[in-house]
Amino acid sequence: MNTIEKGDSLEKKVFDLIKELIDNNQFYVNREQSQVFWKKAYYSKTREKNIIFDITIESYIASSKDFSLLTVIECKNLNKNVSVDDIEEFDSKLRQVGEHNTKGILVSTNGFARTTIKMAKNLKIGLLRISGQNRVEWVNYRKNSLYVSNTDDTSTYPLLAIMNNKLISNFASLLLELNIIDLYKHHEKFIRIPFLEESRIEYITKN
Repeated sequence: MNTIEKGDSLEKKVFDLIKELIDNNQFYVNREQSQVFWKKAYYSKTREKNIIFDITIESYIASSKDFSLLTVIECKNLNKNVSVDDIEEFDSKLRQVGEHNTKGILVSTNGFARTTIKMAKNLKIGLLRISGQNRVEWVNYRKNSLYVSNTDDTSTYPLLAIMNNKLISNFASLLLELNIIDLYKHHEKFIRIPFLEESRIEYITKN
């Protein structure tokens, strides 16, 4: 499989996954007012020509002819973590087609360098990792939180538990998944959980 075929394969996989999430109301846009596109072109005033993006989602307000939000998804099927250069280039493209009504999401099959995660947080760009089981994992950078690192320790993923093939990143979500509570309005200062070493957790559970 050459580079183009490899890229197209990931884009098709992500397109299907994102569309499924939207159809099941598990994404942040309204399925009734959104359309998903693969390799659609958008005009750049800076270049004076179109930029073709991997996947886009156009979301409309009722009765409006123009979309009010454009979600742009770029896929990286690399044998390395997504770098700062990649996210800077992506941010530049987003600004060229609509700085104020555009949301960017970078997708990787591998991971993201720590500096990339930090920059994504500052630029408000979403990061997604697609696992081998086609599970979608949002990658976030939150201070004072617990993370699971990959083997080379260059990227991190929030993790509390995995249930029903879902990544659970906080205690409130765990209670919701277990149907212990029906609704939770989170106030961050009330859900800080101190870090415990694995050996300490094992000691507590055994006793």
